[in-house]
Amino acid sequence: MGKIYGFPDPSKYHIHRMIYDIASSKELKEEFKSSPLNVMRRYGLSDKDIEVIMSADGSKMYQYGIHPYAIIEILIELKEAPPIFR
Repeated sequence: MGKIYGFPDPSKYHIHRMIYDIASSKELKEEFKSSPLNVMRRYGLSDKDIEVIMSADGSKMYQYGIHPYAIIEILIELKEAPPIFR
């Protein structure tokens, strides 16, 4: 049987907050597209967090503890999502 995803690990809150804010704010979305590192640093992401997100590898993000819906949202912004999600 496959893994059932529960609530995100609280230690990943800053990642989920950033992704939610990017998805919710046109201004932040544009800033993220032009300077993702600045946005991620402002949200307090660690070097490992940034590495995982910038890998644009959904499987790696999931294993790291990022919620599947958040993965889709951030992949859309990284232009790595399948066209159906854009």
